Amino acid sequence: MVDLEKFENSEGAAKSGCFFGSRHVQYALLFSVNLLAYSIRNILNVAVIAMISTAPPDENVPTYPEWSEKKNVMLSSFFWGYICLQIVAGQIAKNYGPKLFLTGAIFTCSTFSLLIPVLGARYGYEGVIACRIIQGLAQGFVYPSVHNLLSAWVPLVNRAKVASFVYAGSPLGTVIAMPIAGYLSDTTWGWPSAFYLYGVVGYMWCLLWFLIGSNSPQEHGKISAEELKYIQKGTSVEDRENVPTPWKEIFTSLPFWAILIANSGNIWGYWTLLTEISTYMDRILGFKIASNSVLSALPYFVQWILSLIMGPIADYLVVKKITTIRTSRKIFNSIGVFIPTIALVILMFVGPEYKILTVAIFVIAVGFNAAIYSGFNVNHIDIAPVHAGTLYGIGNTAATLCAIVAPLSVDGIAVATGYKETEKPLWNIVFAVAAVIYAVTGIFFDFAAAGEVQPWNNLKTSKEKHTKQAKEQKETITKTLWSTPCTVRSSFTGIIINFGIRAILNVAVISMISEDPPVESIPTYPEWADKKNIMLSSFLWGYVCLQIGAGQIAKNYGPKYFLAGAIFVGSLFTVLVPVFGARFGYQGDIGGDVARFPFPSVHNLLSSWTPIFTRTRIGGLVYAGGPIGNMLAMPITGAISASKAGWPTVFYLFGSIGIAWALAWIILGSNGPSSHRSISKEERDYIEAGQTIEAKKTRTPWKHIFTSMPFLAILVSHCGMNWGYWTLLTEIPSYLEKILGFKIASNSLLSALPYVVQFLLSFLMSNIANIIIERKMVTVGTCRKIFNSIGLFVPAVTLFAMNFVEGDQKQLIIFMLVVAVGFNAGTLNGYNVNHIDISPVHAGTLMGLTNTIANVYSMLTPIAVDGMKSLSGYEETDKSLWNIVFSVASVMYAVAGFFYCVFASGEVQAWDHLGVED
Repeated sequence: MVDLEKFENSEGAAKSGCFFGSRHVQYALLFSVNLLAYSIRNILNVAVIAMISTAPPDENVPTYPEWSEKKNVMLSSFFWGYICLQIVAGQIAKNYGPKLFLTGAIFTCSTFSLLIPVLGARYGYEGVIACRIIQGLAQGFVYPSVHNLLSAWVPLVNRAKVASFVYAGSPLGTVIAMPIAGYLSDTTWGWPSAFYLYGVVGYMWCLLWFLIGSNSPQEHGKISAEELKYIQKGTSVEDRENVPTPWKEIFTSLPFWAILIANSGNIWGYWTLLTEISTYMDRILGFKIASNSVLSALPYFVQWILSLIMGPIADYLVVKKITTIRTSRKIFNSIGVFIPTIALVILMFVGPEYKILTVAIFVIAVGFNAAIYSGFNVNHIDIAPVHAGTLYGIGNTAATLCAIVAPLSVDGIAVATGYKETEKPLWNIVFAVAAVIYAVTGIFFDFAAAGEVQPWNNLKTSKEKHTKQAKEQKETITKTLWSTPCTVRSSFTGIIINFGIRAILNVAVISMISEDPPVESIPTYPEWADKKNIMLSSFLWGYVCLQIGAGQIAKNYGPKYFLAGAIFVGSLFTVLVPVFGARFGYQGDIGGDVARFPFPSVHNLLSSWTPIFTRTRIGGLVYAGGPIGNMLAMPITGAISASKAGWPTVFYLFGSIGIAWALAWIILGSNGPSSHRSISKEERDYIEAGQTIEAKKTRTPWKHIFTSMPFLAILVSHCGMNWGYWTLLTEIPSYLEKILGFKIASNSLLSALPYVVQFLLSFLMSNIANIIIERKMVTVGTCRKIFNSIGLFVPAVTLFAMNFVEGDQKQLIIFMLVVAVGFNAGTLNGYNVNHIDISPVHAGTLMGLTNTIANVYSMLTPIAVDGMKSLSGYEETDKSLWNIVFSVASVMYAVAGFFYCVFASGEVQAWDHLGVED
């Protein structure tokens, strides 16, 4: 395995052999083979339009209009062969060297390029299909062989740059092939000349490669000793021929599956565009074949340019240690799939009359896809340099299935919908499918990918040692008492009360502003109706103020009394809400300012009380108090508000319960196991053995915190979650009343239902997450990403889907709200506990920081609804207003989820113990 720091500091890094050496010749040859392979592969995408034309440019040029219904079958047939030998090709290239197999692949491919016009004339479209299948079989050796050669020839510090350059040959091949094929097809030479041209060029490349290509630097006859040393210092030099392939470990490796799934999704989108852009420009935009082929090639020209730019940037980020290899791969992979996703969605709403805009969108969708060359496409070499070719073969085999199905799916969609290729709705469906596949596979790569060489790359580690470690850990976990300490149970009930106090106004406000109270003696204030969202937001005006200070104070002086004081004062002002409301009007709602301490204090308590391997389960239990608080508060508030007791009673009730809890907490609560009076020695030892906190006092490393991407990942995720969560929490009652027509009693019960499901799912998910970590099925970081993605992307998709559901479909709407809120429980095992993972010493401060900024979003959400009303002119009784509200929340959820998947971490950060006073 290569140590990047040692390589950077080595003499070899300073002296790279020469400015242009033998390795650069190999890079140029590999670039040219990708260019040639893609050119041969893609000329049919343009030539097929001339093949099936009814008006050839010359009467001597054969055309076959009767093949028009077989067009997509011919385009797909290349992959029928391409899929077959990928894995075998990777293995052969690893064990016997890729040079001769790469030569044979291009020679065979070129031969059958020459034969396509001949066999097409003799055997019909079946002859073309046969040639394409054989070409696919031959090209199955190309990418695995190239990956093996890159693994042998490219030092780690140049990997993204060189790989991007080499694989940039693919889009450039498309750029060159499409206009050449279009031009030749439009001349008297006709479409057959394109196949003849590339067949001859292929033979020339084979001769050149055979003479000067080499399997590795060690086998190269003319490489200098200095350059050889430089390459060997920066590459893995295991004896690849004698390393058996660890099939089981590969197929149970999540980082490998991340690559495979990303490859598959990218290939679907890429080949949908590659095979169909020409047809779209012909049938929808009305471009003729010559201009069609040039415009079809333009996106791939931009892709080639961008690939040359992005590769060096990716390497710079890694070499300068701005990001890790893993983060760099995720950043560029996300650029490569999410920008095309957005572009394809936009394309659905662009009419065919906007030709220039359509072409520009195609250019963006295809061009920015270049970033994947610095993403998943080079990640095989990162995680297993010995088996890079084999991994590529496996991944490309699975991905090729998508390449086969993608063009055929257009026919399937046409048959299923009845649309023709000349109808825009057909293409909207095609582009929507590609966009969804891009997005889903990109998300999976972001949370599951790795940048480190995996242990199974060369299985020479002692299995006995591994077995012993696993046994010892199992015994440790078995000894777990799983007796949630009184302090943790108290934290759970404190969160219930805290959330209950927050939630009651969301329902009670409907009664407050009602013109028809249940009895005359209950005060109501219809004149406050325009101030409803301001009152709902006002809790956060105070809540946001001292979160950071609360985290610092709780860390340095212990959270016990600050938590008790926060709940006590918050409860007292809850009791005073009806009094202050009557005396001062709507301005009297001031309860939030004292609620700033609970979350930072609870996070400090969790950091002190929970061992790392039960952190998810305990954290999930404690924060499950949030949804259960909403679940209890909403129906209780609705029932009491609709009764003769009236809405003021709700505030008296919850305020009294909060005061009682504060007193109980002072008696039973404790800052940590060491200060708890009745905890057993066995339990204290067990908890402290699983802790990472070793210092009594620490200075807060502010600069390191705010420049830490894992911390920023938590912050962004927290902000996005708060926007969506508070949109739903504050607006569901209004939506149920104004759109679905539910009265307050049933309204409050239905408003609480999603939080019942969230409460139940929080328990289920926290236990699943803990099992996953305990059994080392995934790392802590990956586990956090999985559950955070569930907690954000499921609500994002559900809220977006609600735009298409009419107001009279009440049961479906309730179900969708339950799904959106319920699955948000995943975040309790995602970003919400991640502060403790990355910095147990400063966990409370980090929670204070993120909660401060995130609650600015919470504060804005109710006010934003009023802003949307003003801008759009819609009222709360208009479904269109709620479509905008839910769409904004959906976008916020999705963006936050993407960012977290890319940058989050599960490891304690180096700055956690900076400034420690032992």
